[in-house]
Amino acid sequence: MVVSGLNTIVGFGSLILGDHQGIQSLGWIMATGTAACMIAALTSLPAILTLRERWTATRSKAA
Repeated sequence: MVVSGLNTIVGFGSLILGDHQGIQSLGWIMATGTAACMIAALTSLPAILTLRERWTATRSKAA
């Protein structure tokens, strides 16, 4: 997931080097948005999986 996200960020980041202001703006927005989504996924996904594992273990003990 990290490699894919970084690849996408570099791809959109290359648009920042363009001469057209609209293309530069699109590059900044897409690279920043992808980085934010990647950071959110990498920080929240382990926590969600841990909670799910605990909930599943609790349910199996109750049954």
